[in-house]
Amino acid sequence: MTILHNCDCHTFEQVVQQLMKAIACTEERGWELAWEVHNRGKAVVKVGPETECVRVGNVLAVIGLVVTVIQS
Repeated sequence: MTILHNCDCHTFEQVVQQLMKAIACTEERGWELAWEVHNRGKAVVKVGPETECVRVGNVLAVIGLVVTVIQS
C-alpha cells in the first residue's frame, strides 16, 4: 500500500492535483484524502500490487510529497 504523509509544505490544491494524477481519482476524492492527511497525519491512498503502489508513490514524490510504500 502507498501512504501519503503530512508535510505542511504544499497547498491543498497541489496535493489534490497530484493525487488526481497518481491515482486517477476525482477532485472530490482528492480533497477527501488531502483532508485526511492534514487531520490524521497520513492516509492510505493506494492498495494494490507492489509495482502499482510504487508507481503511485513516485508520481506523488515528483513534487516532493512524503510517501511510503509498505506491504500490508
